[in-house]
Amino acid sequence: MHHLNRKPATKLAFIFLLFALTWQHQKAMAQSNGNAGITPLQPSVASGYPEIKDSVQATEFFIQELATPSPVDINKLRYLLGKGADIKSTDKRGWSLLFEAAFQGDTALISLCLKNNLPVNNLNKTPYTITTPLYWAVERGHNKAAGLLRKAGGTFGIEDGIATQIYDSGNKYIGNFINGAKSGKGIFYYGNGDKYDGNWNDNLFNGFGTFTFADGIRFSGQYSEGRQIGKGTMWSHGDKFEGTFKDYLLDGHCSIQWKSGAHYDGYFANNNRNGRGIELLANGAKYDGEWKDDKKNGKGTFIWKSGLKYVGDWKDDAMEGYGRLYDKHNKLTYEGKFTDNKPADKKGWKQPE
Repeated sequence: MHHLNRKPATKLAFIFLLFALTWQHQKAMAQSNGNAGITPLQPSVASGYPEIKDSVQATEFFIQELATPSPVDINKLRYLLGKGADIKSTDKRGWSLLFEAAFQGDTALISLCLKNNLPVNNLNKTPYTITTPLYWAVERGHNKAAGLLRKAGGTFGIEDGIATQIYDSGNKYIGNFINGAKSGKGIFYYGNGDKYDGNWNDNLFNGFGTFTFADGIRFSGQYSEGRQIGKGTMWSHGDKFEGTFKDYLLDGHCSIQWKSGAHYDGYFANNNRNGRGIELLANGAKYDGEWKDDKKNGKGTFIWKSGLKYVGDWKDDAMEGYGRLYDKHNKLTYEGKFTDNKPADKKGWKQPE
């Protein structure tokens, strides 16, 4: 009885010993390939793979996964690392596990890559772009991942010279870089069809530039620290605006030439006529006077195309208050109060065309 009871115990101990040896062997293989800290996942993660024979084959599959369009299945990469794939492998573009981890914002995988001394500023080169892991972390909005890479000395890779960057959002920049930032002359194409062509400083519009909106409106003028502010000219579907702008709105002294033939020269505030201004209508009439909130308000003179003239008070585009009327020979025909855009004491008076 005593002998029979010892057999199962001996067999169980042998199984435990075999499991321990297998686990230690797998761990040693992973560490020998620079994959410290990788926990092998279940084989079901790598569905579609044939049986992984050795670390060489695992590395081949690993590189194939890196070469597929992002985002790559991170669990497959972890599985292959557990099978002994070389953690420092890259595809022909230079895309490494650190690039993919930054692209997906996987901070645990970034830490693992840095622990295994993957180059933090390795360049990924295509015919259109030169990027680094930090570039992708920032572009994708992964702030924690970007913080880890910056702490490790990560940069944007392009230091000086002319280069092209294509963003995951569909935007594209072609132009000059200084110390890794867009500086000097450059063109930025937006995914929505907008385009900026002009001067930059430290990644911001700065100096003279031309912004063309997707709907065809175009502005050429001054920018400061990423903001449109200063003198410029805007063309909008046949109309032309020239003067001082702030955030593409008329602000200060400006002139407008409408495609109808009408013209205005005067002052603006927040894109509305405010202050002194002269308007010439397409039919030949003219107003010279004060404006408020884009309407005639205050003192002003209006001359109809027939030569008749009004000199007096205005309120919200209407003659209102005290005023005088003159005929085309400049002879005074009425002086007094005006209300509802007509003389208060002249019944039946009609405003000239």
